[in-house]
Amino acid sequence: MGRLAMIVALVLTAHSGAAEATLVEAMGIEEMASRSSFVVVGKVMSKVSGMKDGRISTAYEVSVNRGWTDAENPQSQVKVVLPGGQIDNLAQTASGVPEFRIGEEVLLFLWAPPTTEIKTYRLLGMSMGHFQIIREAEAWAISDRRGLVTVDKAKRTQSEGDLLRVRLKTLEIQIEKGMRPEFRRIEQSVRNP
Repeated sequence: MGRLAMIVALVLTAHSGAAEATLVEAMGIEEMASRSSFVVVGKVMSKVSGMKDGRISTAYEVSVNRGWTDAENPQSQVKVVLPGGQIDNLAQTASGVPEFRIGEEVLLFLWAPPTTEIKTYRLLGMSMGHFQIIREAEAWAISDRRGLVTVDKAKRTQSEGDLLRVRLKTLEIQIEKGMRPEFRRIEQSVRNP
């Protein structure tokens, strides 16, 4: 009986970490760029959490400094909706979903669900689609992918997410290599409220 209890405890311990990660398809930067509706470099201006059908989500407003899009008249601000957030004393989280900080400069790989009435975006690949931009002697882009497990279908492998730090210029070169032909680079004047 003691041996059976130990085996059950080991099995439960081995499976307990699995619920703390989110599975996403493995994608490189070029593939993420080709699948995106809009790639944005901008600043997080605001956030508002709300509840629908018992689930909390958070909408972030991001001012667009520059990016890549196929839109004729690109937006100067985009709304990005992510699962999770906090309303009063009630909070919901999801592994692999970043939390944006107001004032943070970001590079985002976005896609637009076709069924939304108001133009809102989601992150492509959860936290894989979020890079915080840090400006030191040169600009760096950092993606915190902890909490994600990427699955490579072709290789039939999985790997746990980690921190990815890349020079912003290098990241932008990879994005431009992956862009669909109809996409173009946009530059917009930044308006600080």
